[in-house]
Amino acid sequence: MLSLGEPVVLPSGRLCRQVSTNRSDNPVYVDAQGKLTCHHGERSPSIMYWIAKERAEPGYKRPSVCDCANVDGLLTDYTYESPSPSPDPAPPLYKLLQAIGADEKTIRSRPQRKVLGSGDSEIWVQPSGTIVCAHGNTRKMVERMKADPSKRFKCKSIQKCNCTVQFPKRIGSVLATRPTRASCTSATKGSEVPGAEAEVGAEAAEVGAEAAEVGMEADAGAEAEAGAEAELGVEAEFRTEAELDVCA
Repeated sequence: MLSLGEPVVLPSGRLCRQVSTNRSDNPVYVDAQGKLTCHHGERSPSIMYWIAKERAEPGYKRPSVCDCANVDGLLTDYTYESPSPSPDPAPPLYKLLQAIGADEKTIRSRPQRKVLGSGDSEIWVQPSGTIVCAHGNTRKMVERMKADPSKRFKCKSIQKCNCTVQFPKRIGSVLATRPTRASCTSATKGSEVPGAEAEVGAEAAEVGAEAAEVGMEADAGAEAEAGAEAELGVEAEFRTEAELDVCA
């Protein structure tokens, strides 16, 4: 019987624990919904779909940092000990990050904790649920800086940067949950947090993905592609969905 590792947020945004190591010597994780993922936090239907697309369409670019060439270890049934209670993946995200020991710092008198990413692509969150870059700037602020590098801001402490404030919105991602109004003091525009309707659609797509996984070989059959297409279709809706107001 296997023991699970400590909870960690992987590049997909999913809260996972390591359960094993596959034949490629890469860790295998189980997410908060009990689904197996690669070390990037991606599930087998998505990976198999991408592999099939790359074979059929040379030059195809995955909508993920995942570069896995197989699904080793992701179609295996593992028996593991019941883990200690995991941090609740529901909001507030800021408190979840504290529970798993995420990096923390204060920018312009506001604390923020790191969610994922590195370099100019780091994603951080403030206590209100506002998503910012490592310099404490929201996506809209960064876009304004890029559009007009000479632009001046009223607040002299604002540090200009060239960051990319974008993140995956996968099914089960800690970034795919909208903060509750109870924890807010005011509303601010510029959020990238999707609404509840999109999450309902995502759940339906995940059912299709689960069905595709049953009995599949690692080279991805037609049913796996169909299930993964459904999952990726919903994720595309997340990425194109209009911005919602968030709590500042």
